[in-house]
Order: sequence, then C-alpha cells, then structure tokens
Amino acid sequence: MIKYVIFLGKPGSGKGTQAQRFVERGWAWLSTGELMRQHIRKQTDLGQQVSHYVQSGSLVPDEITFALVSDFMSGLSDKARVIMDGFPRSKNQAQLLEEWSARNGAELILAIEFCLSDDEALRRLLNRYLCPLCGFIGNAPGRCPKDDAELVRRVDDDEAVILRRIQDYGNYISQLRAYYQRLGKYMAVNGMASPDTITKQLDKVMGVGLR
Repeated sequence: MIKYVIFLGKPGSGKGTQAQRFVERGWAWLSTGELMRQHIRKQTDLGQQVSHYVQSGSLVPDEITFALVSDFMSGLSDKARVIMDGFPRSKNQAQLLEEWSARNGAELILAIEFCLSDDEALRRLLNRYLCPLCGFIGNAPGRCPKDDAELVRRVDDDEAVILRRIQDYGNYISQLRAYYQRLGKYMAVNGMASPDTITKQLDKVMGVGLR
C-alpha cells in the first residue's frame, strides 16, 4: 500500500529542506511545480495543457493538476512512501486525492503544516539559493556540497512574487487545515525551529502506519 504525507506551509517554511532529508531515506518527493516543468520540457499531452495555462498566466485547473499527480503516483511501487509538496492547494484537490486513495488503496499518514511568520518566510526566500542539478537548498551563494554545481536564485524568488505567493497560501490554507483536522490527520510544527529539531519531530510521526 502506498502511504503518503502532505507538507503544507508558506513558501520558505522549510518543506523542501525536510523533504530532501527524507528522500535520502528512500521517500519519493512529489512536487507539483516540478512535475509541471518536467511535463512541459518533455512536451507530453499533459505538459502542453499545463503550458497553455502557464503562458496565459492562468491557474492550472484542478483536474489537470490532479492528472499530473495521478500519473506520478501510478508509476510508484505499492510499498512507496511519498511526500506531497505543493499539493493539494484546495479542498477540491484534497477531495480528489482522497477519492483516488480510496480507489487505489493508498493511505494518508498526516498533513503536516510548517508554521512561521510572513516576515520570516520573506527573509528566507530572499536569501535562498538552489542547486540546478540536484535541487539542494542553501541560504548563501556558493557551490552545492553534493555535486559542486554553482547555487543559483530561483526566478520567482523576487520580493513582489514572494509576497503574492504568501498571500495565495493564506487564501487557501484555512480550508485545508480544517479539512484535515476533521479527518484527524492534521499536525502543526514550528517552522522557526532548527532543521534538525524539525527532522526529529517528523521522524516520530512519519513512521506511523509504516511498520
């Protein structure tokens, strides 16, 4: 049975840093943004549909976003453990995921929200550097410790764009938080804690149901 956790949190809340740590332990990392970029690069049918909305500046419809997620999940083994990052972003997407899970025998472990202030999220993203090869996330310019590639800024790590992304998160998180609280599957962690402290917290809960 596929088992998965959902990472919720503002941009810069530390979701990616924690996801990287668990990928090194064998977890799969589902990032809808990266899925969209991969499909666009490969010019798949889904990629062409996504590209149409991206180029016009429109939101990608839930059904297309979920088709990307379903395609990713269907390629995993039935023993896979998955971190969902950036999905779901609406109650409708959450319901689509729940329905898919029921049909395919997958199980949600927890929806975990990384909580921190808007000011801290902005500060972190203005100082975020990524490895273009492996996705390593750093907080200063330099070279990647994994493959020695030069770390770069993300194009959308611009202050105006960041503030809009933070606002977008605020517009949908209350619905998702309530949705997973009703399911008894919600947990909050302090995003201001050290990465090691957060990892220890996640270690305790991300193994639930995996024995």
